[in-house]
Amino acid sequence: MNDPSPLNSQCAKQISFALEGLTCSICTQSVLSGMKSFVPSEEKVTVDQDSIFVTLLPEPKLSFTYFHPKESERTNIATDVIECIEELGFEAEFLSEKIIAAA
Repeated sequence: MNDPSPLNSQCAKQISFALEGLTCSICTQSVLSGMKSFVPSEEKVTVDQDSIFVTLLPEPKLSFTYFHPKESERTNIATDVIECIEELGFEAEFLSEKIIAAA
């Protein structure tokens, strides 16, 4: 039987984006809702839905954890997220990414 834990053969990374165009809590909810339905273009990349965090103050920001296969060093997730945010009517700029777990 397969172990469903995403960390068995995957790397976990936290990624952050600066957001532009958010002016109120409805905007943050719109981004949060859009990210909850976000599907990365690469099928082996998964987003931890419980880790998605959108802030309005002090600066609008989006951060979340995602998992990808250990053998793949690069993913297209930053580009995918920026496109998703733009489709919601806002702008996003990649800020940072860090490994938080590698199994």
